[in-house]
Amino acid sequence: MNDQQNSDTPESQQPRPGGFLTLPVILVIGWLIYEGTHEPAIAAMAMCLKFGLEDFRTARWLLRTDPDGGRGRSCAWLYIASGLWQTAVIGLAMVLLTVVLDELIQGRPQKPKDAVGLRKLLNGATLTILFGFTFSTLATYVAMLYAWRHRVRPWLNGSVHYARKQVSDPS
Repeated sequence: MNDQQNSDTPESQQPRPGGFLTLPVILVIGWLIYEGTHEPAIAAMAMCLKFGLEDFRTARWLLRTDPDGGRGRSCAWLYIASGLWQTAVIGLAMVLLTVVLDELIQGRPQKPKDAVGLRKLLNGATLTILFGFTFSTLATYVAMLYAWRHRVRPWLNGSVHYARKQVSDPS
């Protein structure tokens, strides 16, 4: 095998390093939201939205750059649906993990005053699940309507994220 890199490849086409700081930044933002509002529900929603962020960025990029407007709108709506679905799944994981961890850590019934924060966190994650799955379904219908109307085949693929990252995108 040849271990040499192709010297014809311009520096601008080399993949950018991944956003390894994204998760810590979102966790800090979630913590700041909680500290600023004292509402664990809003912080839980913000942290769940992080996991759909890549699809939301790709949807925005497709809307702005795809030369075939119908295909761009159809695929953008499909990526929005995918981002909402991922957000809802993370909300579900957050609910399950929170309940299991609370039971393991507490091991005893909580006082009603102590359970208020946990209940608010679970309410926020549950709302994220409800709205995420509902709007994901609606966005999928819109995507399929655009695809049918413009006679295009919508797709979801990681290579679209990669293509977006290859282009200088300010988002």
